[in-house]
Amino acid sequence: LLTINSEKLMFPVGLITWDELSFAGGVWWNPNEKYYLHSGSYYWTMTPTGFVESKAGVGITNYNGEPYFAYVYAEHGIRPVLSLKPSVRITSGDGTETNPFIVN
Repeated sequence: LLTINSEKLMFPVGLITWDELSFAGGVWWNPNEKYYLHSGSYYWTMTPTGFVESKAGVGITNYNGEPYFAYVYAEHGIRPVLSLKPSVRITSGDGTETNPFIVN
């Protein structure tokens, strides 16, 4: 959760893109467990990857931090993202439900 002036945000959020994973240190066919987007589990991106055997694929990051793809019917987690202006600063919190980020 994210809180601004004690108010929970209630506007749309997105999913990370494959480009953002790459800029952060995720590289196809190159496991990287040291960049900040590595979570040790699979999660979806919003980037389509094409078709394999007539099945639609979408970008994911896998357990070792490597950008990969999965068929759209696979079950994986998500990590929502927000885009904030450069002037916004996190003043406290760790992003959990009980201790959300506070931004100014």
